[in-house]
Amino acid sequence: MTVEEALELRSIAREKGIPFALAHTYSGHYTLKAMRCLVLSGVLGKLRRLEASYLQDWQRVNLGIQQEHRQDPAKSGDFNCNGDINTHNEFALRYVTGMRP
Repeated sequence: MTVEEALELRSIAREKGIPFALAHTYSGHYTLKAMRCLVLSGVLGKLRRLEASYLQDWQRVNLGIQQEHRQDPAKSGDFNCNGDINTHNEFALRYVTGMRP
């Protein structure tokens, strides 16, 4: 999403009185910063394929914790946990590589 698209989405949400927020804090985590340095410095060589996985599929089941937004299709749609989690996954991949998958 571009800045312009985000601003448009924010305007639409405000007009409709719908909350709008998305925070990816992983870019501040030292492991992603270290991976980004390795990739962008060329130490790992030329990137030929982008692939990432996110090991939080455990959140698909009801654990009795505050995960209702991921577990209730009425709140998060049919895709539930994976839709939410994969936004973080894609963000981390783009942050580390500086590329779009």
